Amino acid sequence: MRLRIITPKRVVLDTEVSQIFGQGSQGAFGLWAGDMDCLSDLVPGVLRYQVPGGPLGHVGLSAGILVKKGSVVTVTTSNAYPSHDPAEAARRIRAERRDAADADRLEREALAMLDAEMQRQLVMFDRPATYAAQAALSDLGKG
Repeated sequence: MRLRIITPKRVVLDTEVSQIFGQGSQGAFGLWAGDMDCLSDLVPGVLRYQVPGGPLGHVGLSAGILVKKGSVVTVTTSNAYPSHDPAEAARRIRAERRDAADADRLEREALAMLDAEMQRQLVMFDRPATYAAQAALSDLGKG
């Protein structure tokens, strides 16, 4: 069967394989050439594949979708890191997830700072009106 791994930027892998092992949200699975057509989500991790007569290959994947139709298995994902070493592929995915978590944290901090500044500006905007109203009331009492 043919394995194609595609990211938005490029085709990462397009090769003949005899077996594929992956991890979906429902658990681990294996695919062989004679298996029925299927569709599975993929969780971030390492996809393993066996090249006929060759070594076991590894690709670190962000979350994605795997579709097997006939003898072609297509994996679409936002990022893929091919490697002969499964530990290296896993490290790259963990680093990517850490970077994404850091970016989310920084975004939340920036939004909190913007919210605090907006609240401060609203309080400052409200105070002059309060002082003007008090001055007007006091002027009425003097007249």
